[in-house]
Amino acid sequence: MNSSCADEPWPSFTQHFVDRNAPDIFVVFWISAAVAFVFTSAVVGPAIYRVLKAAFQIRDEQNAILIPTSYRAAIIILAHPPLAVLCNLFILLAPTTTNALNFLIATHGSITLMLFARLIVQYLGIPKMHHTPQKSVNGMSWQELAPPSKFYAAPPCCCMWCFAPERRLALKDIRRLSWCIIQFALLGPLGNFLQLFPNMPSTAVIVFIAVQGVSVNICIFGTNAILKASKDVLRKYSLECTWNLIQLGFNLWWMPLF
Repeated sequence: MNSSCADEPWPSFTQHFVDRNAPDIFVVFWISAAVAFVFTSAVVGPAIYRVLKAAFQIRDEQNAILIPTSYRAAIIILAHPPLAVLCNLFILLAPTTTNALNFLIATHGSITLMLFARLIVQYLGIPKMHHTPQKSVNGMSWQELAPPSKFYAAPPCCCMWCFAPERRLALKDIRRLSWCIIQFALLGPLGNFLQLFPNMPSTAVIVFIAVQGVSVNICIFGTNAILKASKDVLRKYSLECTWNLIQLGFNLWWMPLF
């Protein structure tokens, strides 16, 4: 045959789903992804319901039009794991949607990490326009309440433990670590965006995917460093549990690669 597969029209979503010639292993993948979606939704669903219920109550008490911004951010964050699994399920059902859905989940993931960093700053009570740290009820700032720690040795930079200074988190550190998180919002989805263009050189895609891998690790480092330095102050907000759900979403997104 002189014609290649590239000359043939791409199969539609329906053709992918009803094709009887699909390998049997695909059925296992479909069932596994569907079970993962149901399980993830069952775990995250009650948390989203509690957040929505509290948000609606506050909105009604304040006679506001919308629910508070922090609650909207929490809902977007909690929705990341089931969204990642759902996208993987559709990718397995229709592989031609891989690039588009990967770009969707990468964009949502970058927004999720930015919102999470914003929630951390909000819960810490760091003022936006003042140069002095906000005081707590007992007259001490949250920086003074938090014990010193080697937060610059947070994962994945645990090897810096011997070189990281042991001190409290300062405002300049939070500004620096916040940029570690913000940069992922720009670089994170870039590699997936380039894959949407079929004529893009494969070398460029590989380079940007490598940049994406470095970017996500820098972002994880910045988030872990802030959480490590302020974990005693933020313990009542259970942010570590929320952060574990975010990492679960990213792991479920990358799962089909393995």
